Amino acid sequence: MIGAAIVGLGWWGRHMVKSLAGPSLIRPVRLVDPAIEAARPFAEQHGLPLSADLAEALADPAVQAVILCTPQNLHTAQVLAAAAAGRHVFCEKPLAMTRADAEASVEACRRAGVVLGVGHERRFEPAMRRLREVLRAGRLGRLLHIEADFSHDKLTHLKPGDWRADPRYPAAHTGMGIHLTDAVLDLAGPVEEIYAAAGRLVS
Repeated sequence: MIGAAIVGLGWWGRHMVKSLAGPSLIRPVRLVDPAIEAARPFAEQHGLPLSADLAEALADPAVQAVILCTPQNLHTAQVLAAAAAGRHVFCEKPLAMTRADAEASVEACRRAGVVLGVGHERRFEPAMRRLREVLRAGRLGRLLHIEADFSHDKLTHLKPGDWRADPRYPAAHTGMGIHLTDAVLDLAGPVEEIYAAAGRLVS
């Protein structure tokens, strides 16, 4: 059993806590959120200690790993801190906003001998696994083009103040579109160039 601190108690962080409430190899043992008063009722509901900062969680010997459900601009510093404390890391995507930061996180975890995982879970979904098998078997012939899209409105009604609405971190790609980018990489291999354009189509 691995004791983990769930860092960031927004929509997804709370979902992670609930998902790990049953039998699992990973068990939440501490919660972390800077908005500690807003997070306190949730922490009390689940009977878990709550910290306002990551450092306190990393000092807890019960914490063997951290699960980062925080805005992507915080990931690099948080991964580096966790690695320095010898804690395993599962980081929601994207791991970082620059290649240099991503490489720094990978190298820090490699040097510390801890596992670094990134939340690209969709490549493990049954439909994607089946598609990979069909492609690798050559049953579709020579692959010339891949096109993918999300047909839902999950991010069109963000609440005011939600970090996903910050124009510096375009949620359409970093929150959702990155799943599709990862799917293409998994199915077709490395790419030379990625181009993305964002525009607001809903109000």
